[in-house]
Amino acid sequence: MAGEMIQIAAKEGKSFAAYLSKPPQGGTGNLPGIVMCQEMLGVTPWLKGMADRIAAAGYLVVAPDIFWRFHPGFVGNHGDKDDYEKAWSYLRNLDYDLAVQDVSDCADALKAMPDCNGKIGVVGFCMGGTIAYLAAARLPVDAAVSYYGTGVHNYVNEGGKVTCPLTLHMGDKDHTLKPEDVHEIYAGLIGIPHISVWRYDTGHAFANSDVPSLYSKEHAEKAHERTLALLGRLK
Repeated sequence: MAGEMIQIAAKEGKSFAAYLSKPPQGGTGNLPGIVMCQEMLGVTPWLKGMADRIAAAGYLVVAPDIFWRFHPGFVGNHGDKDDYEKAWSYLRNLDYDLAVQDVSDCADALKAMPDCNGKIGVVGFCMGGTIAYLAAARLPVDAAVSYYGTGVHNYVNEGGKVTCPLTLHMGDKDHTLKPEDVHEIYAGLIGIPHISVWRYDTGHAFANSDVPSLYSKEHAEKAHERTLALLGRLK
């Protein structure tokens, strides 16, 4: 299954690219919309594959280019030093408020599609995991999933604003988070209504099959199963 690149109208008067994937069986106005938020290396082939996989389960999935204000169309390669330096530069300068606005614009675009049932979920990985968490706290979305969000600890105080089901997938050996960051997330979010935190005996980016050194199929498949269980509430 292959999707296509489309343009999403931005509230600030411009537009940005996004990957759109639809289920092969189509839909008749009964498909939930999913906004999938990228890792720092962009809308990579792996991310498109994840969008296709979720779309195949009966969803309309849009994966926006979050770095369009810095470098439209940027896609980096794992292990490429220059690509990593560029990606880190974009990440350090990312305005998360604007990134959440991009998610809102994607949600509007999905709702305007004839096959969409009006329900919206957000799924994000790494940097995108933080964006998904913030979308759950700030936007009227219906579900959200955050995979190893690297900046969630900076926004724990917004957990009380989450009113939709939110799942966080976190690796106990995630090298991108300090122990105090992890403690802050657990102490601040566990026990809040609507929020579930799942811990896995693995490290960062464990769902990314394009990075063998980090990928853990066992944990990735378990997280995917839980993700689909949550998103299934939107049908």
